[in-house]
Amino acid sequence: MTDLLERDEVETTVTVTKRRRWDRAEQRSVLLVLALFSVYLLSQRFLPRWLSGNPDLSIYVIQPVLWGGLAWFAVDSWRRLHLKPRFNRSFTMVALVGGLFHLSVTVLAGTFSGFGDSPAAGAYLNYLRNGLFFTTGLLGLETTRAYLFHVWRRRSEEAAFTGVAAILFITATPWARLSVWPSLQIGVENVASWLIPGLALSLLATWLVKHGGIGPSIAYLWPLAAFDWWSRVLPAHEWMMLLLIGVAVPLIAVRLIPAMYEATDTAEDRPLPVHERIERPVWTQWGFAALTVFVVASMVAGGLAGLRPAVISGISMEPELSNGDFTVVDDVDPADIEVGDIVRVRVRGAAMIHRVIDVEDTPTGLIFTTQGDNVERPDPPVSASAIDGRVVFAVPLLGLPVVWLKGAS
Repeated sequence: MTDLLERDEVETTVTVTKRRRWDRAEQRSVLLVLALFSVYLLSQRFLPRWLSGNPDLSIYVIQPVLWGGLAWFAVDSWRRLHLKPRFNRSFTMVALVGGLFHLSVTVLAGTFSGFGDSPAAGAYLNYLRNGLFFTTGLLGLETTRAYLFHVWRRRSEEAAFTGVAAILFITATPWARLSVWPSLQIGVENVASWLIPGLALSLLATWLVKHGGIGPSIAYLWPLAAFDWWSRVLPAHEWMMLLLIGVAVPLIAVRLIPAMYEATDTAEDRPLPVHERIERPVWTQWGFAALTVFVVASMVAGGLAGLRPAVISGISMEPELSNGDFTVVDDVDPADIEVGDIVRVRVRGAAMIHRVIDVEDTPTGLIFTTQGDNVERPDPPVSASAIDGRVVFAVPLLGLPVVWLKGAS
């Protein structure tokens, strides 16, 4: 009986000690959230105003110090945790491969969308300064993500996952993307090209820290940030392509990374101390269906903002546009149309997409002459009222099912 009482006393002492450790960890998590939002607001709102005359001081000195300090606080707090994933080099390297895959898809899609100059490119000194800026910011965000999730998961893993993904999504999104929506069209573009892909990336990063702690999410995201800040040219994607890449690639990565890791690692080297199998999150099961909903909803909203889908039927615009290509047509003022633009012309109920080869300003208004790139003769001239919009975006072969259905009907 004495032994049992002594053992109960020891177990009670251990339980109280663990609870105190949890309380300290929870208190640190609250401080870390406050620090995270403070650094975010300072970087996005106040420093640009206070140092408007010297932006380099804000971007290349003060902000790296703030984000680096946040990362130090998060790492110091992480080291104090008693139950956490140990660093796994293999899992981190697989996550790096996933990030490179994401980057390759982005660049490959740029061969269809085109490329433009990077606003961050410049002198070689900028590469060092930009590298310091985005690396410290990434370290601050991702070390904070890892600590918050592994502290909060003890209460509820589902709530921790959702909460951390939401918090880090907000603090990783530029303030202007969240607050400045001067028109419906810009709002649609923000949601489709930045907010939905940003949320998908935050969910993926939270899934990576769930299984690997500090390391894998940094490895995945760093190549994407490096490309944005170091490349002299960037893909000129329209909002529809950004939506497709931003949602589809994280969904693929969640399935690709576990498969690669299971094929290259051993059971003794699992990310978590309990050697649990890497789980594919439930949201991947409905993720591809959600992607379809996102695309359709964005297309509908785009229609309200003057953006409409159109599918190429025929070969008159080859090689620029081929049979089955999916395009997005934007409402445009006829006065803004120039020679070389690809426009949709509607005459007597029939529509065609051809290139403008001549614009004539007549007393009765503008007269446009179009011609297919693969056609020898120009089309009959039309007035401005026949111009149904300008093509702003195209995805090769995405509309083939529509062409097939029309042919079968």
